Amino acid sequence: MPNPTNHGPRRTMLLTGASRGIGHATVIRFSSAGWRVLTCSRHPFPEECPWGAGPEDHIQVDLAD
Repeated sequence: MPNPTNHGPRRTMLLTGASRGIGHATVIRFSSAGWRVLTCSRHPFPEECPWGAGPEDHIQVDLAD
């Protein structure tokens, strides 16, 4: 699928630790630039988060398991 600026295929990132801090800021930065960001964290996706794609692109997982 083309990205919003039509500069080729849309890039995808898998980001762990995305629920807060630097990880959360990274999600905002790359999704604003047109990337699809798949997120992973130990916590479920918060309902109050304004990121529209979040519920579909979030995986709740503990990578230590």
